[in-house]
This record gives sequence, C-alpha cells and structure tokens, in this order.
Amino acid sequence: MQAVNRRFAQRFGPWALVTGASEGIGREMARGLARRGLNVILVARREEVLVSLAAELAVRTDVVAADLSTPEGVTKVLAAAEDKEVGLAAFAAGFGTSGDFTGIAAEEELQMVDLNCRSVVALLHGLVPAMA
Repeated sequence: MQAVNRRFAQRFGPWALVTGASEGIGREMARGLARRGLNVILVARREEVLVSLAAELAVRTDVVAADLSTPEGVTKVLAAAEDKEVGLAAFAAGFGTSGDFTGIAAEEELQMVDLNCRSVVALLHGLVPAMA
C-alpha cells in the first residue's frame, strides 16, 4: 500500500486543495487525500472546524477560512495556494435551494451560483497554470 500512496503523491503531490472541508464529502476527501500522502489546504468558512480536522491529519495542512461565494474569499484561497505545489483540487463546497422559485430570494440564488459555479471557475483559472 505504501508504494501505491507514494505513486499517488508523485503523480498529484505534494499538495491538494479541498473546498468544503469542514463537513461531509469535503471532509472525507481531505482525510482520504491525507491518507494517500498528500499535504492538504483545507478550505471552508468555519476556521475552528478546519483547525480540528487539521489536527487529526498526519500530513502538513494549511487552514483557509474563506467564503467562496465572494471574490475576496477566492482571492484569499489563491493567495494561500500560491507558494504550494498544488497538483489536485477537490471542490466540495456548495449548496442548493429547492421549492417554489418565486419564494426564494434572488440574492440567495445568486450566492449559490457564485459558490457552486463562479468560485470553481476562478479557483481553477488560478490553479491550473501551475498544475500544467
């Protein structure tokens, strides 16, 4: 298993970036990537939860508390990744709405688009040149 993890880290490493790392799929992706030997940049809004996760991982971590539905949040994440050799990104941050569209505030829908779509494009645009 060590050889498999070493090959994985050589292919993608040494750093991975995981958004939505405070819970659910993002948290489990961060754990899995750390088990495979990658250092992890943990991104979510709740810093205390990220710090707790970082303490349990047996790799180097960076914690970035940022709201990715804002341009400032995206800029903060890109700045944190700038001096890292990020070879893999997992975008698990997101939310959805449901119900009668006329009953949902336009601002909430636009925030969802900013988080689920705009931030992913902006982060990829910032990360891919170094990945390539």
